[in-house]
Amino acid sequence: MKTTLTFGFKTALKTSIPVVAFVVTLTTVSIAKATSFIPSDMVWLLDTSGSMGGDINQVKSRIRDFDRAMIDSGIDAHYALVRFGGRETLIQDLTDFSTFTAPGSPFNRLTDNGGSKERGSRAINVALARTTFRPGSVKNFILVTDEDDDSSFGNFQAASLGLTETDTLFNFIGVPGRGNTDSYYGNLAANHGGVGFNISQFRAHPEPLFENFVDTKVREIQERYEERQSTPEPVSILGILLAGISGIFLPQNQQKKLT
Repeated sequence: MKTTLTFGFKTALKTSIPVVAFVVTLTTVSIAKATSFIPSDMVWLLDTSGSMGGDINQVKSRIRDFDRAMIDSGIDAHYALVRFGGRETLIQDLTDFSTFTAPGSPFNRLTDNGGSKERGSRAINVALARTTFRPGSVKNFILVTDEDDDSSFGNFQAASLGLTETDTLFNFIGVPGRGNTDSYYGNLAANHGGVGFNISQFRAHPEPLFENFVDTKVREIQERYEERQSTPEPVSILGILLAGISGIFLPQNQQKKLT
């Protein structure tokens, strides 16, 4: 009887310990994911043409509230900046909030001194090509303009393809219904997990619109992050232990079949 119990116990240990270790690992990973911040990379694409001065200042004055909402929602946001309205240029690569908003930073020095061609799709392509994204981050493009898109159709198609290939969310604050806004920016938002907001409402009632915008971004980021998580739910450790230890009590003839 002693030999049988010893054999059963050894067999149980051999079969259960690797599985238990695997389950403990899954559980540890799940806990880590639940308690860590969601990495999210935000690229602001701001129209700097002459009519955008007030809107640029509104974004500057509300960016701290934006970042606070991200932190409170468990999102670790980094920021980059592309200007357009004239030459499309990445003037700030991804960095933390303190650096992004520091005195003398490109964001703080940004003004409405751009040209008259607002090529938003080209700006998106510049951002896709030149921004240094963090691995595994939820990518977000936020475009702000009071005009439609002066980009070519080819640039629009390239922007759409690039957003798809990089799994990037796209939102805009603009002028729905003007020119090609709906067919360009509206299409990009609809097909890349975002929505459009009316800049006229942003100018008339900036606080409630920006709050709605921030709430929308938080929800989009959280949903996109959850979609990416494919780790299976951990199996009950107790169940695995019981399954392994049950080998101790197998009849002797069944135990011999295990060898």
